[in-house]
Amino acid sequence: MTDYADDEASAVPSGNGNQQATSAQLPIIGVGASAGGVDALQRLFSPLTPDCGMAFVVVQHLDPDRASALTAIIGRTSPLPVTEVENDMPVAPNHVYVIPPNVHLTIQHGHLRLSSPAVRRVSDGLIDEFFISLARDQGEKAGCIILSGTGSDGTIGLRAIKEAGGLTIAQADATYDGMMRSAVDTGMVDFILPVEEIGLKAHEYFSFAREMRRSNQNRDVAPQAADQLAAVIALLRSRTGNDFSGYKDKTIIRRVQRRMQVLQITDMGAFVDRLRKDPREVTLLFEDLLIGVTEFFRDRDAFAALKQTAIPELFKNKEPNDMIRVWVPGCSTGEEAYSIAILLREHAATFPAAPKLQIFASD
Repeated sequence: MTDYADDEASAVPSGNGNQQATSAQLPIIGVGASAGGVDALQRLFSPLTPDCGMAFVVVQHLDPDRASALTAIIGRTSPLPVTEVENDMPVAPNHVYVIPPNVHLTIQHGHLRLSSPAVRRVSDGLIDEFFISLARDQGEKAGCIILSGTGSDGTIGLRAIKEAGGLTIAQADATYDGMMRSAVDTGMVDFILPVEEIGLKAHEYFSFAREMRRSNQNRDVAPQAADQLAAVIALLRSRTGNDFSGYKDKTIIRRVQRRMQVLQITDMGAFVDRLRKDPREVTLLFEDLLIGVTEFFRDRDAFAALKQTAIPELFKNKEPNDMIRVWVPGCSTGEEAYSIAILLREHAATFPAAPKLQIFASD
């Protein structure tokens, strides 16, 4: 296997002799697991080689009141070094990092951050929280794997990874399939595989993506993309009835290139031929294009301006019997509408008798 750090980053020696790549070049893959996850984690890493060039961060639901042996258990079968996360730990290639008990885990600038929960309990949102931060921090170099577990933790985070252009995989042979089915039901899972095949598929995907970047650096792909873009839009229109001619070219090209990575097709003309022959691929591309890039308080500067300027103006000279109405168009899955509702309620709480609030959200 090829180390991703060998030509894409200025590498520096780490304490154990491995090369440490900058986080911008290193594929970092979050692994979410719950009930039945220990067995899956033991089987996940064993097919990999020590120079796979990827880093994995395991987020498992753990008992908050007991020391965890998960790091040692995974280490028995993993060819990669397995380390329990410490606060502000930098992520290096060819490593597996494991969450400790009773903490929240995020990533920022390639460093793993730990924080204490407000309540001492197993949090159902641990996996989502890490995946969302991973998507924000790593973009298309992020990946996520949903293993065995009950419930739906990881589904929201998987959406964020997909929106950022990263890789999404679910375990086909999960002992407890609640988390896997919740993820698959989003329609945003790239591969559903037996656990022993997942690590190799992730390596194959990111290796191909790396070679595509190298190839694109050595040739001008813009003319080719422009020539084929009209054909892609025409196929989408004829097969789905939706016209994407008003979309930004870069948006369509980015989603096309992502589908090409999944299919391991290097030539855009060959991808267009695949679309013509396989209607399912047109549907998958269509679904990728419709992914709504959204989250709570997504544009922080805009929401800060709303809070400080616009919302106080809405409340000015309003009486308790008055009504403030707000319409949120294009609300996608509702995060923007709820974010605005939160700001309105917070401002209303500063009044002894605030006006009534009504919010309309449409998409």
